[in-house]
Amino acid sequence: MNCKNCKKSITSKTKFCDECGAKVIKKRITFRNLIKDLFSNAFGWDNRYFVTIRTLVTSPHVLLNEYIDGTRKKYVNPFGFFAIGAAISLLAFNQFSEDYLSIVGEVNKKQMEAMNDVILSDRTNDENVSDNVKVLDHDELLKKQLAQGEKIQKTILKYYNLFSFVLLPFYAIIAFLTFWKPYNYGEHLVINAYIQGLTFLLTTIFFLLGLVFTTTIHFLGLGSTIIYYTYAYTRLYNLSFGQVIVRLLKFVVITAVMIIGLIFLGFIIGVVGSALGQ
Repeated sequence: MNCKNCKKSITSKTKFCDECGAKVIKKRITFRNLIKDLFSNAFGWDNRYFVTIRTLVTSPHVLLNEYIDGTRKKYVNPFGFFAIGAAISLLAFNQFSEDYLSIVGEVNKKQMEAMNDVILSDRTNDENVSDNVKVLDHDELLKKQLAQGEKIQKTILKYYNLFSFVLLPFYAIIAFLTFWKPYNYGEHLVINAYIQGLTFLLTTIFFLLGLVFTTTIHFLGLGSTIIYYTYAYTRLYNLSFGQVIVRLLKFVVITAVMIIGLIFLGFIIGVVGSALGQ
C-alpha cells in the first residue's frame, strides 16, 4: 500500500509515514471518529499547543534546546505560539476593556502622584505661592497626565498585537546582550517568542482572576512575567543563584541604557524636526 499523502510505499502495519510523517488512516470516516479527532486535535493533552505549554512550564530548557537543534514538528512554531498568546490577551483585554483601563489607570495614578510630589516639592516652602495654588497645580497636572495616559493605553490596546511584534526584537536584543553565547540573536528571538507567548497567557489568567476576586491578583500577573523570564533563562543556561543575580543586574543596566538611548534619540529627532520646520 502507499501513503495517501506522499505516495511512498508503506507496509500495512505502518502507523506513520517515514517520508512525510503523516498518520496512516485506515478507517472510514464516521461521526464518532470526527468527534474523537476534534477533541484530540483541538483539546487533547497531546495536542502540539498544549505540549508546548506543558513543556515550557515544566522544562523550558528542553523545548528551547530541542527546537533550536531542529526538533520542529513536536512543538508549535515560536512565532505562531507568540501570536496565539498575544491574540488571547487582546481578546480578554478588549472584552473587559473598561476594567483593564481602570486597573491600569489606578496604577498610573499612584505612580504619577508620587512623581508629582517630587516635582512640586520645591514649591512647598515658597511663601509666595498659596496652598490653594499648590493643590490646584498638583490636581491639574495629575488630571492632564491621567488623560494622556488613558489615551496612550487605548492606543496600545487597539494595536496590541502590532506593538507586541514590534517590541519582540528589542526584548531579544536585551536578552542577547545580557546572556550572550552560545545562542545567537536569531536563537534569542525564538527563545523570547516562546517565553512571551507563555507570559501572555499568564498575565491573561491573572487578569481574569483579578476581575473575579481582587485587582491585586492582576499585579501578581505582571510580576509573573519577570519571574518566568528568570526561571526560563536560569534553566536554559543552568545558572547558579549568584549568576542569576549578576545577570539580573546586567539586564537592568542594559535596559536602562537602551531606554535612555531611545529617549535621547527621540529628543534629537525632535530638535532636528523643529529646526527643519523653521
